[in-house]
Amino acid sequence: MSTSIVRINNYLVDFIRSEIEVESNIVNIEPKLLAVLSELYNAKGEIVSQSSLMENVWTDVIVSPNTLQRCITQLRKLLGDDAKQQIVIKTHPKLGYSFNLDSLAEKKITSSVFTSSQYRKPAIFVMLLMLIVISYFAAFSNTSTLPTLNEIKPLTTNGQSVDELTLSHSGKFAILVRQTQDAQQLVYKELTSQKELILIKSLRVKGSVAISPDDKTIAFGLQMQNDGKKCVTLVTFDLINHLTKTLTPCPGRFQYSPQWIDNQSLLYLSSSIDRSSDIYLFDVEKQTSKRLTLDNQNTQYLSYQVKTKKLAWINGEGNLTTALLNFPNANLTEIEQSKLPTALQTAEKLSWYDNKTIVIPNKKMIYWFDEHELVKQQSIMTNSTLINLVPTTVPGKFISLFSQKNTSVRRRILNNSDVNDVDISPSVFSEFSGQYQPETNDIALISNKSGNRQLWLASNQEDKQLTKTSKDIDQFIWLNKQQIIYLSEQALWLFTLGESPVKIVTNFLPVRLYQTEGEQLLLSAIVNNEAKLLWFNIRNQQFETLQTGNVYWAQKVSDDIFISSGGVGKLNKYQDGQLGHISALPPLTIQYRYLWREGYLYFQDKKLNIWRYDPINEAAEIIAKYDINSLFLTDFNPENNSIITDNFVSEQRDVVWLFE
Repeated sequence: MSTSIVRINNYLVDFIRSEIEVESNIVNIEPKLLAVLSELYNAKGEIVSQSSLMENVWTDVIVSPNTLQRCITQLRKLLGDDAKQQIVIKTHPKLGYSFNLDSLAEKKITSSVFTSSQYRKPAIFVMLLMLIVISYFAAFSNTSTLPTLNEIKPLTTNGQSVDELTLSHSGKFAILVRQTQDAQQLVYKELTSQKELILIKSLRVKGSVAISPDDKTIAFGLQMQNDGKKCVTLVTFDLINHLTKTLTPCPGRFQYSPQWIDNQSLLYLSSSIDRSSDIYLFDVEKQTSKRLTLDNQNTQYLSYQVKTKKLAWINGEGNLTTALLNFPNANLTEIEQSKLPTALQTAEKLSWYDNKTIVIPNKKMIYWFDEHELVKQQSIMTNSTLINLVPTTVPGKFISLFSQKNTSVRRRILNNSDVNDVDISPSVFSEFSGQYQPETNDIALISNKSGNRQLWLASNQEDKQLTKTSKDIDQFIWLNKQQIIYLSEQALWLFTLGESPVKIVTNFLPVRLYQTEGEQLLLSAIVNNEAKLLWFNIRNQQFETLQTGNVYWAQKVSDDIFISSGGVGKLNKYQDGQLGHISALPPLTIQYRYLWREGYLYFQDKKLNIWRYDPINEAAEIIAKYDINSLFLTDFNPENNSIITDNFVSEQRDVVWLFE
């Protein structure tokens, strides 16, 4: 910066003192505001992306775009600007922000401008300063009262896994959906005495379970078979008389994840077979339902705040939505929708901590939102994954569902009439994402046997640890026989066997890796706060955008054809950038990933078939079957007709107390 003091829209800004002078009055600038101001000023009128601002200003925490937007709003107010006029700060939709150079009159000024008594009005200055301090603490007082959860105490210790839980409004008991060998049980558990009562011995529950405000009735989605087809109906269970009552019909749609409004009314989700879901209101007394949302919300869970009548959910696009329920008129009015930080866009469950604070667990982290602004985040010192976080009646105390998954990697030869599955690098730890090393039969995989998730290479002679970093590796893909690209801490790394990993600096946030070809990498990324499918050159850092929007998996077939899919298990074929028609395949739902190998696309469907599909000539055939011992395809070798799969060995879900 050429000078520490500049004149912006006739306001004197001192970047050293963090002060603004207006009409001879001095106002201090909050550090984050000053940092945003500095980033824009130094860009000299060039556009600065939202992602760059968030990365450079909030280097140590994850924030949502709404936090940045609030900073821009405050800066405009301090500098006599607003979103309509944009005299000082210009908004460039989907691109970022820039300074309006016309408002920028740079002028070197000595420090006497801010210290000479002729420019100061002490009384006004003190009053302004007090107002700023009061406003600051008013704005952030909620943050200071949010708990830091660092104590964990087991609540279930009998080794039986729990799939879902909910807490009574009195805080005296919880309802658990507990896993058995071939079904689930609905269990009543007193929290003080630890006594349990099995309410329903065998059932299948979809989504969350809810308890009515008077603690007398449970509601949940009950999975059933109707004419040989799976369906989910909404039911209630009377805790006094132990009677089950069906609320909604079964055929056609799935009804699940209810939230009670009062003792006679509840909200619930209703979804079609393609997983698109909408929110409905059900009147238990009148036995009537009404659709409240008319567009696909693509969500699995809801959270309702009874006192404020606010509803919150996270949709499949990674957006946090809050809405106000007008119960007498049976309508839902959206309050705000905001994009969650990238690290949270796979989150599903959320809870209201108080009238305005939403808490979201994800992996080993807890995120606190004041309305839509991320105000606090913390990690939990555990090897488990947080599945759910339910506030109790005691402030700062939660019931939480922790999960530990063990997975294994297996290889299977498909043309062998006698199925022979071979476990690769078997251990009591988790191994996953097995991939053949190019030009060999050795298999690379991710394992946590060394303490955190690292790359290992399994051969006939030995298992060798390839990487020894302090950070977990989330995903990897071979670039060639000697090099691997892996994803860790939301960054790309190039690893050459026998050498130290090298970070690949990008101007986007990598999300998921799909395929390599030469020096090209196919991946999903966040570019300027927007999800995109990219064809990225690792050497020159150039990329081509193939598709905009969230992609679950993708493979590039040729220069003009690629296959992608969202979260609904459907293949989409794009040719010359246009969505094409797949005529060779019947209607089906893919099981997991799909792989382009030597002119064909290989994938599994939900009916236990393994397909070979030629998207160029539109031809397809079933080449084999799979079963529960070869669940999720991670690699395919056409030379020996073998597959590598990820498989669940076990998952243990335990209920714990989590408190300060």
